[in-house]
Amino acid sequence: MKKKKIGLLVGLGCTTLLLASCGNSPQKEFATFIEEQNSQTVGTWDFNMAIDDMKLSEGTSSQPADPIVNMIITQVKDASIDGTVQVDMAKDIKFGLDMKMKAMGMEIPFNMIGDFGKEPKLYMATDMMEYVMTIAQSMAGGTPETQPDFSKIKGKYIDISETPTAESKKEWKELYKEVAHSKEDQKEFTKLYVDFIKGLDKKTFTKEEDVISHTFTKKELEDLFTEIAKASKEKDADVKEVFKDFKDMTLKVDVNPKKNSMVSLVTLSPKGEKNAKSGIDSMTLKIKTSLKDKKANIKLPKKEDIISQEEFEKAMPSGAALGGDSEKISKEEFEEVKSMLTENKDTMDKEAAKEFLESEKEAFTEEQYKELQELLK
Repeated sequence: MKKKKIGLLVGLGCTTLLLASCGNSPQKEFATFIEEQNSQTVGTWDFNMAIDDMKLSEGTSSQPADPIVNMIITQVKDASIDGTVQVDMAKDIKFGLDMKMKAMGMEIPFNMIGDFGKEPKLYMATDMMEYVMTIAQSMAGGTPETQPDFSKIKGKYIDISETPTAESKKEWKELYKEVAHSKEDQKEFTKLYVDFIKGLDKKTFTKEEDVISHTFTKKELEDLFTEIAKASKEKDADVKEVFKDFKDMTLKVDVNPKKNSMVSLVTLSPKGEKNAKSGIDSMTLKIKTSLKDKKANIKLPKKEDIISQEEFEKAMPSGAALGGDSEKISKEEFEEVKSMLTENKDTMDKEAAKEFLESEKEAFTEEQYKELQELLK
């Protein structure tokens, strides 16, 4: 009896070891998950994108940090995007995108539906325009002469695939061809990506409970993008030229096959002058995706809910966003702008300042604009 018991324990131990050795390694599980996710031609995914961490640049002796850029970054660093995307590539290519962007204390909705069948159609919801106008007006610092009646466009969609000119019709045909090829491209790129993962050091893949992780180094990312460029139309793309502006770049990917979810952390650290020019020393962007359903329910807008671009323009009076041509800044406000530019002209990015000045040209008188142009020379 004792011998039988010992034999049973030894047999059980050997069987356990055998099964363990035959099991998938974290690297294989990681590659399988990526392949399955990228091969999913029909599905509904939830996603979230947000800045996980950001360090502002202090600049260099030759390129000090730009105070204007730093101010803008400080305002947007808490921005995030939450949404759902539906894709159906079983026959034609259809998609539905429904998301909300949180920024500057507001939630801005964005909805787009596309069908790239025999007659490609692309629709964008107009609900976001009320928020866009509010932001534009607050930046302009004025009250519009004519307030748009947003009730006329609420719940409506603009047909942005309208092609009134021969040139735009040609552009849409080219876009349709590219989208039609994307099915085959997806298969090719998925195989390339999975083969690349399988060729990496298996020790760099770890597993904790149900989560499998790998951090792609800058070198690995550069090699991967080089392979993708070779396999695509962009054979002459200089991948190294893109990567040379970064002192470091990593992509940490956590996958959970049981939950059909993935979390990616992209960390970017620009080099020297690029660091100061962008205003960022380092930034980490977090992207979460989760396969909600292996089905998609994409419905194009009803005919009565679609308005033409001409109808949309009629509902949005000219000059509504920025308060019309008569809305000029006061003398006091002009002196403040002039003073800020004078104090920071040696440290700010001149090109960025000129672009900003050009975009706000209508807010200045002709004399004021010329004066600021001279100041930025």
